[in-house]
Amino acid sequence: MRGFLGENDMMAYLAMMAIRLIELHRVLKPTGSLYLHCDPTASHYLKLLLDGVFGADKFKSEIIWKRTFAHGNVSRAYGDVTDTIFFYVKSERYIWNQQYKQITGAKAESKYPNLDKDGRRWQSVTLRNPSVRPNLHYPYTALNGLTYNPHPNGWSCKCLIRN
Repeated sequence: MRGFLGENDMMAYLAMMAIRLIELHRVLKPTGSLYLHCDPTASHYLKLLLDGVFGADKFKSEIIWKRTFAHGNVSRAYGDVTDTIFFYVKSERYIWNQQYKQITGAKAESKYPNLDKDGRRWQSVTLRNPSVRPNLHYPYTALNGLTYNPHPNGWSCKCLIRN
C-alpha cells in the first residue's frame, strides 16, 4: 500500500491499524468475530487490510449505518451520511447470536393478523414515508386525463390483495 499511497497520514493510520488487527486476530478465539466500525475516509483501505489479516473468506458482512445528519463539507461535495461496520470471523466455528426473537401465539396473531393460502402470517402496512417529503411532490396525470397530487409525505401505493 505504501507504494501507491505514499508517506502520508492515511498510511500512518493503516500501519497503526495493521499492528492492532494482527494482534486482535492472534488473541481472538476460533469462535470469535470482529466488528470494525469506520467512516468512508478509510473503509476501502481497511477492507483490504482486514482481508489480508483475516483472509477474504472470513469476511461475513458489510453493515452500512445511516447517520441522522450529513457530516463534512456539504457546500463542496455530498455529505457523508453513512459509516461502515465490517464483520469478520476467525473461523467457520464462529458464534452467531440471532438478531430476532420468534413470536408465537396471541402476540403473533395480533401483530400479523392476516394469513396467506399457505398459512403464513403477514401484516398490511403503509409504504408511505413517515415524514413530509417535498422532493416527492409532483402531479401525476393519468391516461384518463385526471391529475393526481401526492400526499404531503410523498407518493405511495395501496396494494390490493385478492384471494
